[in-house]
Order: sequence, then C-alpha cells, then structure tokens
Amino acid sequence: MVKVGTKIGFFTDDNYVAALMSNVDFFELYITSNQDIKRFSGIKKQIIIHAAHQGHGVNLADPKMSTVSRKMLKLALKAADYFTSDKVIFHPGETSCPEHTFEISTKVVRELNDTRMCVENMPIAYKEENYLCRSKKEIETYMKETNVGFCLDIAHCYEFAWKKDLNPTTTLKNLLTLNPNHFHLNNSHKNSCFQKGFGDGHNSIFKGDVEIKKVLSHLPADANITLETPLDIQTQIKEIEFIKAL
Repeated sequence: MVKVGTKIGFFTDDNYVAALMSNVDFFELYITSNQDIKRFSGIKKQIIIHAAHQGHGVNLADPKMSTVSRKMLKLALKAADYFTSDKVIFHPGETSCPEHTFEISTKVVRELNDTRMCVENMPIAYKEENYLCRSKKEIETYMKETNVGFCLDIAHCYEFAWKKDLNPTTTLKNLLTLNPNHFHLNNSHKNSCFQKGFGDGHNSIFKGDVEIKKVLSHLPADANITLETPLDIQTQIKEIEFIKAL
C-alpha cells in the first residue's frame, strides 16, 4: 500500500502537524543547524530525515564547503538516530565552477558510510549553477560509489526531461530501474518552470503539467511518497486522499 507524508521543519508549526496527523503515514523532517529537533519528539508517526541543502549553505561538491557540508550531514544522521529514521535524503551538490566536482561530493558521502542516506535526483539548473545527479547515468554512478539509496523527485525528473527535450514518461521509467526507496511529489509548469532558473516551484499536484495520474500508475504499489506541495492543510488532505484513492 502506498504511504504518503508531508514535509515539516522550521517552516511548520505544531498546529500544522496536529491537523495532518490522522491523514499522513509519516513526516519528512528538514534539518537545519539552529533547530531543536526535540520539538518534534511527541509525533506518533514515522519520521524520515532530509538533510539541509544549498538553501542553508551546503554544497557537497565544493571543497571549500566540505567541512560545513559534512557537519550538516552528520547533524541529519544524528537526527535520524534520535527518531530511529531509516532514511536521510540529501542533495548531492552543484558544480558552478571547475573546483566543484562529482568526486568531492562522493568522497564526503563515502566517508560517512551510512546506508540510510538517499541521494535525490536534481533538476537541470539552479540559477546559473549545475546540479549533480540529473541523469540516470550520473545517479547510478553516484549510488555505486557511495552505497546510498535513491529518492526519486518526480518534478525534478520532469523538469530535466523538459529541458533536455526528452520524453518525461520514458525518463521516469528509466529512473525507476534504479529502484528508488523514496519519492518526492509535486507538480510543475513546463512553460514557466525555467524562467527564473530553478524550475521546481513545488506546486500542488492539482496545478501543473506533470501527469500525476500517469506518474502514480508507474510507481511501486508500496511507494513512500512525500508531498512537496504548498503547506495548505485542506489542499494537502485532498492530495493525500487523491493519491490513496488511485
């Protein structure tokens, strides 16, 4: 049976968590350095972890940021220990200059040697930067070199396909062969998602050009899906009900 959860963290309050408690199967907690994770200790649902990313000064591919990036990943793993989480999702980094490399990113992750970690596939670009792990080949190589799992972000997959003029469904099917153990889901608009450089606007699943029904028909029957949609409680309840009704 499909399980569905939502994101929580510094951007959500206790009322949000309480309102969705009976609708979700789990929560995905985004970890930052100034966060008191004990605030979430009363949650009676499974909690998985998402490590801080570029929005909080983390870039695993940048040698000058390796110490900070390693610290933030360790903080996420410590949170996973606290909540007995079996997944820690992370972004692999970006290569906006020659000094930022795939090898530096994999070295940091390999040294941590934790199989709970799941690399997330990324869209084509963020501003003028280039993310790692956009194509199947690069994701597959990253997984082999670090022994981590895979979180398949549906919108990122579609945005990559749109930007490269690839068939999104074929691209999705190719990524599914990597046996992802978690999914992120939201919608996106093909014609506008790259106007500001970074495509993922985290739209409601009901608003965009991603064919959500078709996507869900291709996912495993026991998929674990985190909604990365706007934090409107009533809409998210409808999204959860929609997914589980299919």
